[in-house]
Amino acid sequence: TTSPNISGRLHLKKDNSVYALAAFNICCDIFQLILHVCYIGPSVITGKWFFEGGDSLGVTIIATFFMGQWFLGSLMQILFATNRFVVICIPRSAFFSLSRVIIFITICCCIATVMTVYTQLLSPCCRVIPDPRYFGYSYLVFPNQTINYSHYIELTFDAFVSTYGGISYIALFIYVLKMGAPNDTVGKREMRCFVQFLLMFLTYTLVWITFFLYPVIGIQAPEAYIVTPAVLVLNCGINAIIYLVMNKEVSVLTVK
Repeated sequence: TTSPNISGRLHLKKDNSVYALAAFNICCDIFQLILHVCYIGPSVITGKWFFEGGDSLGVTIIATFFMGQWFLGSLMQILFATNRFVVICIPRSAFFSLSRVIIFITICCCIATVMTVYTQLLSPCCRVIPDPRYFGYSYLVFPNQTINYSHYIELTFDAFVSTYGGISYIALFIYVLKMGAPNDTVGKREMRCFVQFLLMFLTYTLVWITFFLYPVIGIQAPEAYIVTPAVLVLNCGINAIIYLVMNKEVSVLTVK
């Protein structure tokens, strides 16, 4: 069984900022999973909207929360990549103190809120909705609108996040090859976190690539689009799963 003192004991660790990042991201993932379990998944399985179509108030609310969590998770990817680069390459830096991490998370929440309100509610054309017709998600196109501003904003944003993360992880990988993997306990823990965040980054990138790429290459079978929500659900669970498997400190505490 899980020890009730895990949170308190982890909080005493010197590098508790990484736990704060992971814990907040897990909370975001849980909320996203709840949306999929309670509505998006059943809607896809039954092939029904459960409301009065894609432009209904119910679907709009769910889609808004869905994209809000997506934007927030994307911004967290930037924090993860930056955290690994700073902690491993500049180990004596105090840049990622717990207080600053809380400030960074607050800023990410504000940015995600602004982006969600514009792309889902204020944009003159189109918003992302859970769409049972495509076994996943699609753009709801408003009448008499031809320019999908939300599409360009979201594609640019996702590409920027993946580019930033990719450059950070590649630079970090080159640094580790050049300097050698750390042999001390703290260094090995940081490398385990690096691998964890890298896997999260790869699944995140695969989600948005499949969402934008499938329509471009002309895939007609709606069933093929199930890949996007499947990978998204995997991405939501991979943080907690890998954290329990790879982080020895957490693994030891959870079995006590």
